[in-house]
Amino acid sequence: MTSDILIVDDTVENIRLLSKLLKDEGYQVRGAADGKTALMLCDKKPPSLILLDIMMPGMNGYDVCRHLKEQPETKDIPVIFLSALNELTDKITAFRAGGVDYISKPFEALEVLARVATHSRIVTLQRTLMEKNAQLKALAETDSLTGLFNRRYLISQVNHRPVPYSLILFDIDDFKQINDQYGHQFGDEVLICLSNVVMEQCREQDIAARWGGEEFLIYLPNTHLKQAKQIAETLRVNINQCCCNQARSISASFGIASQTQGESLELLIKMADSALYRSKLKGKNCVELA
Repeated sequence: MTSDILIVDDTVENIRLLSKLLKDEGYQVRGAADGKTALMLCDKKPPSLILLDIMMPGMNGYDVCRHLKEQPETKDIPVIFLSALNELTDKITAFRAGGVDYISKPFEALEVLARVATHSRIVTLQRTLMEKNAQLKALAETDSLTGLFNRRYLISQVNHRPVPYSLILFDIDDFKQINDQYGHQFGDEVLICLSNVVMEQCREQDIAARWGGEEFLIYLPNTHLKQAKQIAETLRVNINQCCCNQARSISASFGIASQTQGESLELLIKMADSALYRSKLKGKNCVELA
């Protein structure tokens, strides 16, 4: 990824020299002649790295850096101070303001390139690490086939949200027969199709998880039994209309349980499972309440 560098200096000639130097090395470069303009550019599109002068009219470099470090969107942008101030106290102030490096003016081209390259590599490595961590987090929390959350994640979330809630437990009717007759690839398509229906219907506060195999569980916070039944009925109808293939229609059976007296998650799942079992006995493709 090419680094996007913002040069902030009230001397236009310095911006011109640094821009040419960095562009020749393949960097994308923008310039700002004062602190307010620099902050505006950062708000619109945060750069990968900033070369920042200190002595500027209006807002000095220290204040610009402090402002950047106070904002969540810009606090992680590395700032390299570039200044004619060479006293130790100036450098200490720069680092305390949040700078990662300090280059003295008049600057040497090779030194600027070396330090920019070093901090650009660090930025790239940090971004790669964040992406990898996000991927690992997704793998730990979601079901790889359906994209729904997994059992572990749902349990962890319910245990951290001590509010009254309802559970909808359901599974696909005759799923083994579907796999046996049409193959496991078609069975996977059914699971994905059903999961898409679930994701489209779930509210922002709900958590839907693949509980195992063809079984799914939806956590509905602050939702009473009657409202949960309405949600399940709508979901049942939408699943009936989910046409994965012209070969057959798809249906699901549902069991619902609600927390009324602080019942544990384990108990509510057992209650919902018993209700689901009754819906199977009643002919499937229906909703039963615990």
